[in-house]
Amino acid sequence: MAATESRWIRTILGGVTTKYYYDGQRVILETDNAGTEQRGFVYGNYIDEVLALVIPAQVHDTPWRAGIQTYYYGHDHLFSVCILFGYDQGEEEWTVADRYEYDAYGSVHILSSDFCILCGLAIHAAADRA
Repeated sequence: MAATESRWIRTILGGVTTKYYYDGQRVILETDNAGTEQRGFVYGNYIDEVLALVIPAQVHDTPWRAGIQTYYYGHDHLFSVCILFGYDQGEEEWTVADRYEYDAYGSVHILSSDFCILCGLAIHAAADRA
């Protein structure tokens, strides 16, 4: 693992390397070690106001998800992410991928679309399942 100015530029987990590219303080792109784009992020006006997660077509392994898959973040009154949703092309409807709740100390609890607690998953876990 490597960090520059308290920012991760690369992680290695289970032999898989992920590289992070920044626009100032915000991660805008993640790639694998070969430079293949894995995830991109779109931000709003505020530094932590993430609006969308974009996954390129080559990351998907199911034919009905051909093309770019985009997930959108919903925010609460504090601009904290509280929902991740996207358009399911197979079902032709908008679906909730994950929900997020925070305790009084800011710790995140990741929930499934039906509010079941998902243990041991990182943020953007839904995108990994896509």
